Amino acid sequence: MVFRITSAPFHLPTAGALSAVLLAFGMSLFCIGCGEKNAEAGKRPAVDVEVVQVEQKDVPIYGEWIGTLDGLVDADVKAQVTGYLLKQAYVEGSLVKKGQLLFQIDPRPFEAALDQSKAQLVQAQAQLANAEATQLQAELNVNKYTPLAQEQAASQQDLDNAVILLGSLRRSTVLSGRPSFRSAPSSIRAAQL
Repeated sequence: MVFRITSAPFHLPTAGALSAVLLAFGMSLFCIGCGEKNAEAGKRPAVDVEVVQVEQKDVPIYGEWIGTLDGLVDADVKAQVTGYLLKQAYVEGSLVKKGQLLFQIDPRPFEAALDQSKAQLVQAQAQLANAEATQLQAELNVNKYTPLAQEQAASQQDLDNAVILLGSLRRSTVLSGRPSFRSAPSSIRAAQL
């Protein structure tokens, strides 16, 4: 007797065979689980039910919706100055009148600017007083050198220098601080819209 051993290639089970085995295993687990539940289903306690007397009456109907409302007239409020908002003096949706206070902005930066402008004004006034004194001195020098130059007791150069200095002082102005001083209070008033 001769045995012949042949080797066949090894094949993985096909998807159908594997599916059938898994389906049979799952069905057996399902059947076991259903059997235990049916036994427990008969042991549940009764549920209490509340009974009320029926009566006829009007019942209000309530509805809740989400929506956006627009006013009849919408106004954009833009600040004339920038700063930190201290107070909102009106209620959303309320009517407002012309001239009514709506917001109050922190006035401290504007007050500081006003104080700085006042200081610049005082400084400009001091410079003006100094310039007026210098101009008066230049006029005195011109008046002093004119007769001396005519008598040749002083040089013509000294007289010319005094005249040039007097002319340049008359053309210069030192009042540059006044415009900023005048605009600073209006900024403080604008801090209250």
